[in-house]
Amino acid sequence: MEVLKVEDSRQLEEVVIKAKKKLIDRKVDRVVFNVENSITATGGDATDALKVTPSVRINNNTITIVGRSNVAILVNDKLVQFSGEDLIN
Repeated sequence: MEVLKVEDSRQLEEVVIKAKKKLIDRKVDRVVFNVENSITATGGDATDALKVTPSVRINNNTITIVGRSNVAILVNDKLVQFSGEDLIN
């Protein structure tokens, strides 16, 4: 975060601060891919978003993550209780 020092004082009508989440956020127990910040996933469905997610592979209606077993998928921080085939269909 940067600190902005203003020498000249003026009264502002409004200040708008915008921030975006990181595209990929690595946590201790998971990797979060923020679809809302992905240009390539905009306007598609969940399958389109998964196809452009780093390390995720979709083959023969099966979703896998490279180097991982026992994978869980969360949408809006809620666990999705579907198989890979169910998610694709």
